[in-house]
Amino acid sequence: MTSHREQKRLARRELHRRLADRAIYLDRPGGFPQWVSVRIHQRFADSGELLRGGFAEAHETVPRAVFMRDECEPVRGGLIVTRDDGIWRVDNTLPPDDITVTAEVIRQPDSQLVAWGFDPAALYGGIPVPVE
Repeated sequence: MTSHREQKRLARRELHRRLADRAIYLDRPGGFPQWVSVRIHQRFADSGELLRGGFAEAHETVPRAVFMRDECEPVRGGLIVTRDDGIWRVDNTLPPDDITVTAEVIRQPDSQLVAWGFDPAALYGGIPVPVE
């Protein structure tokens, strides 16, 4: 019989398997590319409550990327190169949550990608696709 924790881990692995996108991860610009599965979440977070009305006065986008820890441990400055959703830089990593780790990410503008040697118009930014 499996424990509640193990059942939860199995469910989280299945969720990630079904919803994650394949992407290329580099620990820094020009680093060694590796395939990863990652879920990028772009959602709004309420912030503020300046007038104490019980409602947030502002919404801000808080993009985050969720990785499986046994596949990748992202580091600040690492890059997530997606097929269709641009290139994201890891800004901050949050403490691990059992089998996953979440990173706060920032989509990189084309000007920055060109400065790093990427081609924003090319598939996967024009970097060589890792061999599987």
